[in-house]
Amino acid sequence: MRKREFLGGIGLFLIGATPAGFRTETLSVSAIVVGRCGISSPPIPLESLINDAGSPHGGFTVNCSRGTAYAVSLSEGLNGKDSRRVMIGREGAMMPYDIYRDSDHRYRWGSAAESQFGIGSGKSELLPAYTSIPRTPTAPHAYADVIIVTVAF
Repeated sequence: MRKREFLGGIGLFLIGATPAGFRTETLSVSAIVVGRCGISSPPIPLESLINDAGSPHGGFTVNCSRGTAYAVSLSEGLNGKDSRRVMIGREGAMMPYDIYRDSDHRYRWGSAAESQFGIGSGKSELLPAYTSIPRTPTAPHAYADVIIVTVAF
């Protein structure tokens, strides 16, 4: 019985004790939020190039973190040079074409200054693409080209 009283007394002594002093420290907390972007670019079929010039013929879906600045650019394609895109058909037949950011074909879609600029919303955004084929005689073939689509952020 004495043991129990003695242990109880120690507990009361520790609970009732006042600190002899204290010290504080500061804790710095920081974070770096890295913006992220993704892009998808489905193929644009040739049939859509020949149809209605006022409607988008395809486009690109970009998804960037909210507040992230981005630029979407297009290469000149495998066969293009000097800001001219060309699709190649059978036996080396060529068909010029181009891709624009607007239905009036005023803003060509290319690299650097010809990029599409934006600020991410955190949601997928469709960037329409308008295509154009000059009215030049072209041999009846299937034509193709490959363009690299880049999103810089």
